Amino acid sequence: MGPRLSEGGQGVIHRATDTSSGRAGVVKIFRPELSGPAIRERTRYLVSVSDRLYRECPVLCLPADAIERPRGCLGYFSPLADGETWESFLAAADFTFLQGIQAGVAVAHGVDVLERNGIAHGDLQSGNLMVERSGTAIRVRLIDFDNFVTRGLPPPPHLGQIMYLAPELREPGAGGRTSVPDVRSDRYALTVLLHEMVLLVHPASGADDTAEEFREAMCLGRWRFDPVVPRVSGVKVGGYPSKVLNSELARLFRAGMSLDPGKRPEAARWKEAFLHAIRLIHVCEKCGGPDLVEEGKVRCPVCNKAYPVLSVETSRGRRFRLDIGSTVIGRDDLGGAPAVSERHAVFIRRGPETWLEPVGRNGTRRWNGHGWIRLRDGLRVLVQSGDRIKMADVEVTVTA
Repeated sequence: MGPRLSEGGQGVIHRATDTSSGRAGVVKIFRPELSGPAIRERTRYLVSVSDRLYRECPVLCLPADAIERPRGCLGYFSPLADGETWESFLAAADFTFLQGIQAGVAVAHGVDVLERNGIAHGDLQSGNLMVERSGTAIRVRLIDFDNFVTRGLPPPPHLGQIMYLAPELREPGAGGRTSVPDVRSDRYALTVLLHEMVLLVHPASGADDTAEEFREAMCLGRWRFDPVVPRVSGVKVGGYPSKVLNSELARLFRAGMSLDPGKRPEAARWKEAFLHAIRLIHVCEKCGGPDLVEEGKVRCPVCNKAYPVLSVETSRGRRFRLDIGSTVIGRDDLGGAPAVSERHAVFIRRGPETWLEPVGRNGTRRWNGHGWIRLRDGLRVLVQSGDRIKMADVEVTVTA
């Protein structure tokens, strides 16, 4: 074993090298009072599933070999997860909103693999998430499975980190509730962790002056940063405002903080929502703040600057302002032209963007500088000021 790296409540961690493969890693030796049959059985199980789970998701960094020495000394060897903890990484905040979303995809995928294999990590938190930067990309690894839970094995010796504990674990035994972590309490901890990764703030921030105040904030059964619920003015907690999220992610955070464990979203739902969100990221030209654009958003949630509003103008001077979610333009709007359908084109305003969806029977075309290109019916295309559009035989211009 190499030098000591850290010491915690369950044991001591040393840097080490696997003599057979030469790969770098760490060795954890459990404290003597924990080195009993239960820890031995739990460690052997982790080693037995390590390779299979890693193949399913490289984010998962589990023990690779068990260490069992004379006089009851127990431990394990685990491959080295390079980088720093997300807790340290978050303090620097030197990463983009996109990188936070991408890291959220990776973490949610790892927890999804655990869920599908009937395993709860039991201690999801920023200190157990390692992050390594490589150029503009970041790689994350989930470590420290000492607190895991699965059917048929002894329970873990601890409940997890208090900053991420589900409400049912904060008061063990109250109302007959379990005091052992499970997949559903993992989902609560995952919600808290993803909140820090994406919004850069803990969901109890601003209500953490005392331990009692913090406990109450974590047991409200509702999301304190919910963008549809007015918050107390004047409270500065840092991070991004929750209005940068789209409605899909807001629903997941809302459900993830529920007191009802059965209502908390599965990790797979988080992964799908983050993958969808990647395509919606917009960076404000004025303040550089991020936003997940969708219909109904009309201004930057960071600096409050109104997003631009486009209009459609005809050659006869008629002007249609595209300032609502969906604007339908058809025959009556364009002077009764017989070739134009009653509903010929739909303009959809989505945040700072405006999209055109052709629906007319005689086609909708856009000028590309050399000729008129027919747009595919039902397929949305992004439009901007200066675009020339022909609906059947009537030409209009998109203006700012």
